[in-house]
Amino acid sequence: GRKMAANVRVVMISGISCGGKTTVVKKLCNSILHSISLHQDDYYVSEEEVVPRSPQGTLLWDSPGALDTNGLAAALGAIMSQPQEHCSWCSTESTAAASHIVFIEGTLLLEIQSVMQHVKRGFFVTLDYDTSHERRRDRIYPGNSDPVGYFDKWVWPAYLKSFEAAKHDGRIVLVNGSKSIAQLYNTILLGVQAELAC
Repeated sequence: GRKMAANVRVVMISGISCGGKTTVVKKLCNSILHSISLHQDDYYVSEEEVVPRSPQGTLLWDSPGALDTNGLAAALGAIMSQPQEHCSWCSTESTAAASHIVFIEGTLLLEIQSVMQHVKRGFFVTLDYDTSHERRRDRIYPGNSDPVGYFDKWVWPAYLKSFEAAKHDGRIVLVNGSKSIAQLYNTILLGVQAELAC
């Protein structure tokens, strides 16, 4: 038969670093039928490539220049045009689903227009400075702790910039990141279910 245009809703989950976004998206994809996830963190360029540096030579991983934004946008486009090819739910069923939901997750998404133009609904995880700083400090990236002052100079300002954009974007709901992962998940799940009911 004729191929119908894919019915795909793109839901963004962004906000503070170490806010539980990746964990929540994994849980959502396990509980919402025909959901697909896409993670900003899979699209960092390598250090040898053009990661921006501060005047002091610090690698600025918390800036869009550290990402392969074209690759991320292309991946989203590929999912949107043929969602069943990327959907683990579809691969276990005899017929492909009529509609899909894509969760795209990351701290810098609001700065990537080629991604944001496809977003139908967004959730932005907020957190106060002290808790955020503490979580970031306690999260050990293998061989990769932040240089002294990096959080204050680069991470927090990047968050505030995205927070400002999120507040003025009618598609985006602000979510309190100081709650437990379970509460965060439930809040976003309810929002997603309301969106799917539309």
